[in-house]
Order: sequence, then C-alpha cells, then structure tokens
Amino acid sequence: MKLNFLNFLAVAALAAGCTEAVVNQDTDFTITDGWKIQSSEIVGLDADALCRESAEWYDAKVPSTVLGTLTQHGLYADAFIGTNYDKVIDRDDFKEPWWYVNDFSVPALKEGQRVSLDFEGICYSAEVWLNGTQIASREEMTGPYRQFTFDVTDLIAENNTLAVKLFRAEDGDFNVGFVDWNPRAADESMGIFRPVWVRYSDAVSLYNTAVKTKVDTETLRRAWLTVETTLKNASDVPVEGEITYTMEGRTYRHPVTLGANEEKTVTVGPDDAGMFNVKNPRLWWCHNLGSPEMYAMEVSFNVNGKQSDSEDVDFGIRQIDSYMTEEGHRGFLLNGKKVLIKGAGWTDDIFLRNPDERNEIELDYVKDMNMNTVRFENVWGTSQNVYDLCDRKGLLALVGWSCFWEWEVYSRTPNDEFGCIKEEDDMEMIAQSWRDQILWLRNHPSIIAWYSGSDMLPRPALEQKYLDILEEVDDRPYVGAAKALVSELTGPTGMKMVGPYDYQAPVYWYSPEAPGGAFGFNTETGIGAQMPMKESIMKMIPADKLWPLGEEYDYHCTTAGEAMHSLDVLKEVTEKRYGPSENLDQFLLKAHHLDFDGTRAMFEAFRVNVPRSTGLIQWMLNSAWPSLYWQMYDWYLVPTAGYWSVKKACEPQQLVYNYYDRHIYAVNDEAGSFDLTAHAEIYDIDGKLTTQAQCDVTLPEGGPVKLFEIPQCEKVSFMFLTLKDKKGNEVARNEYCLSPVEDIHNWKRYNWIRIRLSQHADYKALADLGQATLNAVASTEGETVKVKVTNTSDKVAFFVRMALKDAEGQMVTPAFWNENFISLKPGESRTYTCRTGVPAQGQLNVELSGWNIAPATLSL
Repeated sequence: MKLNFLNFLAVAALAAGCTEAVVNQDTDFTITDGWKIQSSEIVGLDADALCRESAEWYDAKVPSTVLGTLTQHGLYADAFIGTNYDKVIDRDDFKEPWWYVNDFSVPALKEGQRVSLDFEGICYSAEVWLNGTQIASREEMTGPYRQFTFDVTDLIAENNTLAVKLFRAEDGDFNVGFVDWNPRAADESMGIFRPVWVRYSDAVSLYNTAVKTKVDTETLRRAWLTVETTLKNASDVPVEGEITYTMEGRTYRHPVTLGANEEKTVTVGPDDAGMFNVKNPRLWWCHNLGSPEMYAMEVSFNVNGKQSDSEDVDFGIRQIDSYMTEEGHRGFLLNGKKVLIKGAGWTDDIFLRNPDERNEIELDYVKDMNMNTVRFENVWGTSQNVYDLCDRKGLLALVGWSCFWEWEVYSRTPNDEFGCIKEEDDMEMIAQSWRDQILWLRNHPSIIAWYSGSDMLPRPALEQKYLDILEEVDDRPYVGAAKALVSELTGPTGMKMVGPYDYQAPVYWYSPEAPGGAFGFNTETGIGAQMPMKESIMKMIPADKLWPLGEEYDYHCTTAGEAMHSLDVLKEVTEKRYGPSENLDQFLLKAHHLDFDGTRAMFEAFRVNVPRSTGLIQWMLNSAWPSLYWQMYDWYLVPTAGYWSVKKACEPQQLVYNYYDRHIYAVNDEAGSFDLTAHAEIYDIDGKLTTQAQCDVTLPEGGPVKLFEIPQCEKVSFMFLTLKDKKGNEVARNEYCLSPVEDIHNWKRYNWIRIRLSQHADYKALADLGQATLNAVASTEGETVKVKVTNTSDKVAFFVRMALKDAEGQMVTPAFWNENFISLKPGESRTYTCRTGVPAQGQLNVELSGWNIAPATLSL
C-alpha cells in the first residue's frame, strides 16, 4: 500500500512548523525533543527551501528511526498482526531521503568558548545543515557505526535550526541488520538512532577518556589504573595547562603542553601517581560471583586555573582474561576466577525503539533468570544505556559484529569465505567503525570481549586493521569469530557454532555424540520455537485464525530460507511426545512443557560438565517483533515457559538430573563452598511415592558433584529434587516429569539446524492424569503478591501456571515470580511470591491454570 501522508492527518498528532527546544545552560546536552520528520517527496530535497510551515511534519524524538516514529503516531497499527507486515508497509515510501529538523536555543557563547555537534549513530548516510550552512556531505557521513564530530563554533547562534537529510541503506551497504531473526525493517533502519550531542569547551577540548584496570589476581588486594585521554587544541597558539584527575577524594595534576592546533593522547598510570595504585579495591564482579562495584573519576584540562573541558568517567576495577582448555575451547577469567558464561543473544526492537525503561526490565529479566551474560551480536543499543545497565547489574557482555555482513542473502552483495567486506574503501569504513565503537564503549567493565566476526573470520587485511586498532585503544580479549575457525593472524577462535537451532530432546545436551552439547563455548544454540503465552498470541494472531495453526503463525517464525520458518517441527514433536491437540489451549500446554524441559536441560548440562564446558549463549534472549521463535520472553515482555526453567537451571546452587547417565548432580556457581543435603522423591502418575533418596554434599566453588542414580521409571513419573542447608531451610528446588520411554537420536541424520529423533520420549499418559485439587489464597504486601497454594488431592498437581493480570485481563509486566509453572506433591503446601514494580493491591487478579487442575482466579 502506497503511503499517503495526507490520509494520516486524522490519526497523527502533527503540529505546524517546528517547536523550539530551549536549553538554558552551557553544559553538554543531547538534542532529544523537538524534532520533526518528513519525507523529501513531500517537503523537497533542498534544505534552504524546506516547507517548514506544513502541517504534515511528524513530531519525533532522537534516538529514533523513521518507521519507529511513524508507528508512534499510530501508523501501521495492524502491521504486527497475522501476515500484515508486508501488506501495510510499502518499502517504496522510504526510497527517497527523509528529513529530521530541529529548532533549538542556547545561551550566547562566552569569550573563547567552542561548540561541537556530535552524532553517535545515523543510518545509513546523511547530509547536515546548521543555520543554513552545510556542515556534512553524504560522502563524509556514511555508516551506522561511525561517529561524527563537527566544530560549529562559527555557526552556532542563540536560535538554531538543525536539518539532517537521511538516506536509507541500499543493497550492498553494511547496515544495521537482523539477519533471519525477523522481517527486515522496511525503512532499513533509516534515522538518527543514537544521541546527538552539543558539547562545549574552551580552546582545548578533552574526549575519549578511558580508565584501564589491572588486578593482582593472586591476592585481589591491589589494582593498578591507567588513564588515557585525548586533548585537542583548537587555537592557533600553543597552550600550557594541566590535566586534573579526581577520584575518591584524591587528586593528581599532570602538566601538558599543546602546540597550535595540536591533538595528542596523554596516558598516566601507576608510575605517575599513587592514587592509581589502589589498595584493597572494590572489585567489579558479575552478580553470581560478587558485587559489581563502580568508581567515578573526573578528568579536566585547566589553563591558569580555569577549566577548559572535562569528562566524568564511570568505570569498574576488574581484570578480564581468556584462556584455552586442553581441548582448545576458550573460556574467560574474571579477576583470576573462571566464570561459566550463561547467557542469551540480544536484539534491539525492529524499529530501534529501545527506551531506557524497557532496557531496565529486560536486563532485570536476565538477572532474574540467574544468567550472567548478554551477547550483543550487532553492537546493539540506541544509546549506552543498555551497557550502563549491564555494568550496574553485574552482567557480562559479549559485543561485536553480526553475520549480517557475511552472507549475500542479507547484505545483498556476494560473499566468499571471509564474508562480503572486500573492497579497500569498505574495509577502511568498517575498521573506522570498529574504532569508533570501541572508543565509545570501552569504559564499560561489563564488556569482556570484542567479536570481529560471527559466522566467518574477517578478511586478513581487515583483521589486521582491527588488531592494530585494539593494540592502540583497548586491552580486552579479541575473538575473531563466534565459530570454530582458525585465523592466520590470531589462531583458533576457541568458539563453536554448530547449532542446534531447532528442537532437541533434553538428553541431547548431555550426549557425547552431540556437536552442540555441553562442552566448550557454544556461542548460539537453542530449541527453536518458544511459544508465547496465549495472552500474547491473541495480540499477534487474528481471532479467527487462532486454531488450527496456519500461515499466520508461520509468518511469525524466522525468515530463514532453509528451515525454522514454520511451526512444523514443533507440531510434529508435540504430537509424537504428547499426542494430538484438539485446541489451542492443549497445544500451548504441550509446547510450554517442551520449552520448559528442553531449555532447562541445555543450561543444566553445561553446568554439570564444568570445567569441560566454558560458555553457553541461548539463541535468543528477546525478540525484535512479536515472534514465536528463539526467546526467553516475548516482544510484549511476558516470559515464556523457558524463562522459568532457566531460572531454576541457573540457581546459584541446584540439583540437576542428567538425562544421559540418569544421575543427580549438585552444582554451584557462587564463590565459596556449601555444606548441603540433597533430597529426591519420585511419584508415579497415580500419585504414589515410589522412590526416595538423600545424601549430604559439600559443593565446591564452580564444580559439579555427582550424587545418586535415578532408576528408569516404568510409567510417567514426577521427580522432586530439593537442596537444604544444615538447618533444614530450602536452598533450591527442581521438578522433572520423567518418561518411561527414552529419547534416541539418529546421529546419522544431522544438519546444523537439528538432529532427528528415531524414538521420542512418551508423555501421552499425561492426557489421563488424574485431577488434582488446589486451595489457593492470595495476599499483597506493598509491591509483592503472595500466593499460598495447597494441593489437597492425592495426585501430583502438574505444571501449574500463575498469571498476574490487571482488571482488563492483560498480563502485568514485569512480574517477577520466584517460581512459575510449578508442580506440587500430593498434600503439599507452598507459598509463591511475585514482585510487580507497582502497588499490588487493587484491580489485580492471579489466574491459576495447569495440566490437571480446574482454572481459578484469585482477586487481590
């Protein structure tokens, strides 16, 4: 459908002209509000002749993309429903440039004061005018990962007009990309998708300050800081001054002389000042090993006692190293301690709408699942906020380029064994982008490695550029690709990327034949479709298409050409394991249990196999749009069933069932050892207790302990595992549904997506599971909901879901349950809690549903 802007006047909140943004200060600030956007087809290509009084300009904020802004105005309201996306959005509407225009006011400059205009990310190329004067051409302002600074001292006025003409990426351009995870952004992410800054200084400006840290990893009682900052003298005369460093109440002054128009990088360290030798440092740890302590340092350049410019730097004192196991797999050390990477792959929103509030919820989810890492395969983020949050929450970050530039089908330029970046000009732009991104992000202690490739190594000439830049600007580990490859410059990557990406049975992850199993560092893998809750599905699938599953569902799988673009595998597996479904509710119950068991086993296997296993990245963490594949929580921020099982799998101390050798293992991810007692109880499908086992265990730091064996059950059974401390307090709980029939893989039928099963586990008897009765009572305390649930029957209450909903029946997000998709033994009573972030008392309800209970609603 061709975009008709005039037809949108009724639905878009538009204002004539541009509202002036007023800044009543002369300190650095971002130009966030007051933007207007419009297509050059409507208002023309000439910056001097823009139709500024037209009522057709759309209010916008920066960061944003064109499509992100238009959807904020209610355009394409049904684009995410069913198969509408390509029907309601016409890509031709974005073939011409779009304008971003802003009027802003600043105080008059003081004598000697200078101003720069900084762009942290535009897509894909741009021309820029300030007050009618062009300051950047398209040729010099190209690439979404470049950062651009313009001295506008001679152009800035008290009242200003900034006009930016954006051009979308064309075939062959090296753009922001979503690969096959979801549909391409119809505008190719065209926009100003990272902040625009106005920065002030006097003659000498100061930027790219970084604090690099080293730690005495033997004692953890000393650390050494090296501070690097770049100075630029914009005047025609030499300048003598001093850099002042202030931290924790201590100050060091370092004299510096700059020649006329000189730029230099100044480095100071432990040999220069005692304050850079830190005794008993507060170290930055990932949250499962300690506290993510942060420091702050103010760095300024002063001339004759007057400040010319300054930067405030937040940083963490920590040391990151990588190592290779005897088998050639890479692992990571944090402050000298081996850390098992447990994470998932991040994606930004399809239209790059990533407000800080949403980022906070998403990373709280990561921490709530007890994971410790996020992989940003695309240097994601519409600002540094998402990395700031990783710093504060103690989450490790793996950052680098994605495979979008490595395959012709995505970049739309031919690839070879090194991808699509071939020409010298392209390599130079990407190398400069690499430098810009590392300089932009290098103060974040959470970032533990830079990936220069994903599916492929960079071309040797390009990789050498990367290495030269890293040697100059940063000291973090470098990884050439997320796949097991060998670089002629840097040797083996130590990574593996062999899938699977679609369903595998729990035993797969423990099997010695499994290429993606629990050894080494698996950079991306998962069980494929991870179905949202029904409440979310009803928002993305038309009501008359909810059942049976059809093309509307397949449209919300991946866009991969080979497979994973339908729910065929999920339908096949659920039917073989659980039997046919008669309606959507039955199907979802089976799909959720499949997700719960399959995703949990993946993480548990990597924990059980330490130290042979070093890292695991679930593919993926989140979704760019309403999706059915690869997600721990959906686009509406509602957790999937896999979320709750990963939360259990990654509990600091936990008991784990190894599906391959049928033993119970105790695992520990926290610092220190723990003396605990392990309990196991097994009930058959009739609710009869058939097996009990118990033993004491001392859990060492970072290592698994093999405990007792579980006999093969003769019928579908339920296993309850409990860890208790010496006082009898519960430390962790884990529940399994066991099949009397084993999963058997056909290892000859392998591809990178999945390995087929020649025999499936059999849970069909669950269809005849006897009814359990629950007595549930809900109460509130501040922002916390408490639900006491008692199983008053002689049957196991199996796979019970608790859903917190508002008065309209919508899911409350975020909702941090301590457990969900629970199972209760006959006669058992347990209390569950849910943190909401909002006052819990009021028009809220808790809905309970499960495999063998009558649905119930509890009013709060």
